[in-house]
Amino acid sequence: MVKHGDYTVTVENSVISVTFIGMFNEVASQHVCTQVEDIINGMNGASFCMLFNLLDYEGSTPEAHKVGNTHFEWLEQQNCIGRATIVTQQALVYIAKNEQSSLRHSNIKTKMFDNVADGKAWLQSLQTNQ
Repeated sequence: MVKHGDYTVTVENSVISVTFIGMFNEVASQHVCTQVEDIINGMNGASFCMLFNLLDYEGSTPEAHKVGNTHFEWLEQQNCIGRATIVTQQALVYIAKNEQSSLRHSNIKTKMFDNVADGKAWLQSLQTNQ
């Protein structure tokens, strides 16, 4: 199967930023989840935050949501202290929460923003107050 959906993953000051572009299938979702999990495993238990930039995200197939749900179940067991989601199309978040039960039952502090700067500032405040 061919990968559908593009992404970038960067790490800065213990913040793992993932930018999603386009529509995702299970292959693209598996690739991005594996890359993020490799980064987190390399942090040797150190605390970190996640920033999900969904400004250019168009959605995911049901199979991609299954991959994401498994990843978020795993993420719950890691030392993630906060998760900022950057989104202007709220419907995409509600669809993801409907398809991925682990997002609905998360113990990780989570907040939505409409721009990256506000999301980064909030995550920095979490790290400072830790």
